[in-house]
Amino acid sequence: MALSGTERSTSSSPATRATGRTRFKGLRTLLRGRTISLKIWLLLLIILSVLLPVQIMIQSEKLLEAYNDRYFPVVPAQPGEVVQDEDVAFITWDGSPVTGMFELHKRQVNGNSWKYRLVNRYAHIPMFALSLLSVLVIIWMFYRWKLHKPLSLLSEGMAHIRQQDLDFKVEYHSRDELGQLCQGFEQMRGQLNDTFHELWDAQAAQAQLVQAFAHDLRTPLTVLKGFAGMLELQADRDTLEPAKVKQHALLMQDNIIRIERYLDGLRELRSLEQWKLSVSPLSLSAYADRLRSEASLLAGLAGKQLTVEPPAETTVHWDAALVSRILTNLTANALHYAASQVRITLRREQAELVITLSDDGPGLDAAALQRAFEPFYRGDDSRSGAGLGLGLSIARSLAVRHGGSLGLANRLADGRVAGAEAVLRLPCAADGIANVASIQKL
Repeated sequence: MALSGTERSTSSSPATRATGRTRFKGLRTLLRGRTISLKIWLLLLIILSVLLPVQIMIQSEKLLEAYNDRYFPVVPAQPGEVVQDEDVAFITWDGSPVTGMFELHKRQVNGNSWKYRLVNRYAHIPMFALSLLSVLVIIWMFYRWKLHKPLSLLSEGMAHIRQQDLDFKVEYHSRDELGQLCQGFEQMRGQLNDTFHELWDAQAAQAQLVQAFAHDLRTPLTVLKGFAGMLELQADRDTLEPAKVKQHALLMQDNIIRIERYLDGLRELRSLEQWKLSVSPLSLSAYADRLRSEASLLAGLAGKQLTVEPPAETTVHWDAALVSRILTNLTANALHYAASQVRITLRREQAELVITLSDDGPGLDAAALQRAFEPFYRGDDSRSGAGLGLGLSIARSLAVRHGGSLGLANRLADGRVAGAEAVLRLPCAADGIANVASIQKL
């Protein structure tokens, strides 16, 4: 059935109705002020603050004129007419200089009364007050509509910051200058929150490091103090024997060397935190070949077998020296605790490269899994040795420095622990490293 012209003009398709709704929504958003600049709002405020009082004054003058016309009208009068005391008689001229001018006698009813004088003398005061009130109402409405919410949010945020509380959010959805200000404030809050958490973590790590260092120094210092006391006692009794003195001196020297190693390890840990990254493109297959050569040399010295599963060819952006330092520590740790063999696998998972080092050693108990990355932690007898317990701590610090992570777990086989497994995750692209904040000094 064909539509008539009238029917065509009044009907609409779903697409037309959707377009109309979109336009209406855009107009409603515009009227709400979400996309209008604050400068335009201020200009409109100034214009409205000028026009509204002027309009109020004009309408008030018209109202006063209508009031005078009703209660104090001006009527024609006759020459010589007797005027009442409250009326005012006056003469006006009409006509033109060409045709001639003539007098018009008029009088204003009650024009000399106190009511007329009161109304016409003081009427401008309420007019001015009403105009001023209108301006104040406009400013108040503008403040409540546009300024109150963002300023309140910013004020509350500043109060939270003064109380060192950064666990809040500033949410104000607008694209004008106030919305941009709130978004910038929220970004600043997020950056401060991240910085404070890093500082708190650094302070906690520093306290942990000092505690661990003090705990580990207690044993060699106690030994030195004991041997020094024994030597002093034997000297007082004149019972010193050269063989005993030499034996005590050797033991004291071993503990002094142990303290020196602690100090060297602590110095190394702090120096590695200042590592300056030098990221460059690197062929993963070529790096795997180099890793196989270096790791095989370490495995030969330890008398263990080592295999490196080659990865698929890809290009990564790494600091090769830093990654090699991480893998050297992990490989040495795995070879130390492995029973016979260590396996290293490299695989890519989306934007990360996952490097897994597995050994067939005794595995890790619950305490070791929780504390393995603590500085100077050496675990139980089955996995402890002559090391200082800094290898895994250094490896994790460098992994985080490179924008990655390092984790430890037990490898299970047939429902029992078959060894330990270290999982190193590193970003493949350079931007994944550049976006990571520098580690704070311990």
